[in-house]
Amino acid sequence: MDLDEIGRILTADRQPYQEFSPEARAFMLGAVAAGATQGRVAAAVNTDRQRVVEQLHRFRIHKTVHDLPRPGRPRAVEGRLASHMYQLGRRYPRDTYRELQKKAASNLSRTTMRRFFRTLAMRKWRAAKRVKLSADDARKRLNFVTEALKRDNLRKLLLALFSDECTIQNVPGRPGQWVLRFASERYRKDLVNVQSHGRPRVSIMVWGMMWQRNGEGGLSPIVLCEGDPDSPSGGMTSRRYCEVLKEGLLPLYEAGDPFMQDNAPIYRGNTVKEFFESHGIWVIDWPPHSPDLNPIEHIWRALKDKIYEIEPEFGQLLDNEEDRQRALEVIRDAWSQVDLRLVTKLIKSLPKRLRAVRRAHGWYTKY
Repeated sequence: MDLDEIGRILTADRQPYQEFSPEARAFMLGAVAAGATQGRVAAAVNTDRQRVVEQLHRFRIHKTVHDLPRPGRPRAVEGRLASHMYQLGRRYPRDTYRELQKKAASNLSRTTMRRFFRTLAMRKWRAAKRVKLSADDARKRLNFVTEALKRDNLRKLLLALFSDECTIQNVPGRPGQWVLRFASERYRKDLVNVQSHGRPRVSIMVWGMMWQRNGEGGLSPIVLCEGDPDSPSGGMTSRRYCEVLKEGLLPLYEAGDPFMQDNAPIYRGNTVKEFFESHGIWVIDWPPHSPDLNPIEHIWRALKDKIYEIEPEFGQLLDNEEDRQRALEVIRDAWSQVDLRLVTKLIKSLPKRLRAVRRAHGWYTKY
């Protein structure tokens, strides 16, 4: 066994910033004594050189690889109880500290439990919001990225036209607003983000497309997605979607361009399939529930920020024809001002997105 393999085995369960085990410390001391450099030993145990220096210095002073008794009161959670608490935390990650306290059948306070998990580099985090994936979805996503990461396929994918639709709503109160203040000024009347529980008064669905060629990003005109008056619900239909594509895609499409759209039900209808076949459009077989793979998703956030930059009172527009036309003007103006460097940056992030899905075996990623 070589140095790296031994170091990997001894530190396999160690979390970042956690203390080294006595065995790992003995390994570091022995490796350095045998002639290995401190940097080489640090790489073997997946740490930095300074941590190895600290362990050597610690051994010279205390003459032991074991932890010395810590000053002060003994830890409240040790031994079997610590192991039991850790297992409960991993088995029931959504439980509150109070619920874990009951399952542990101990008299530990919630503060003590919180501190214990902190020593393991664990804490309560707000669960990330993601679209629900099934095992079949994950399998399809993994198969897609495995093929897409092949050199020729990746080169073609980076030249794709990425499309999506978004609903712009003027929810009263600007979401995600930041202010510069002192800690004591959180509730100062001119620094709070005033919210309303009312429904949005203006709701407009739009369609857009982006691409990059020779390192330069591009955006299609933004297209209004009006509902189909002939449909029972008055919403978008396959027929209406084809009209959107005629306006937004066809003037920009060149033979051989890969076109990306998501898996919305109206996109899979025969009407849309016939439209693509009749115009010779190459449509990418996109995996289900994969907004994290579509870089245009992040353009909508930039668009909404730009809308409020142009019209700070966008949230106050009313449900009437005049304000609706004003909202459309602002949306189109904001779309024209989206930084094309952001488009290029997002499309260049595609290989990272694909690799992230592969690492997650088709499941959730940070994107």
